[in-house]
Amino acid sequence: MKISVAYHAQIRLAAGVDQDLVEIPDGGTAVSALRAVSHGAEFTALLFDEQGRLRPVILLVVNDVPVEPDQALQPGDKVAVFSPVAGG
Repeated sequence: MKISVAYHAQIRLAAGVDQDLVEIPDGGTAVSALRAVSHGAEFTALLFDEQGRLRPVILLVVNDVPVEPDQALQPGDKVAVFSPVAGG
């Protein structure tokens, strides 16, 4: 199934694109959609720790609703990925 993945903040900078359209198996999850894209080591390090787990500071939103990484997706879902933002 096709899923849209949109990147925000630092993750967008590391990806070098605003979004990707990815193909994942039926029954795939929000985190499996992230694993389906590849934008290099910096991108991967922002999202996943050394054991390959999604970093707890990463916020996933599916169709404008915050979700857990294991949220099952449906064809056409839109996953948005946010990293922490600091400012002053």
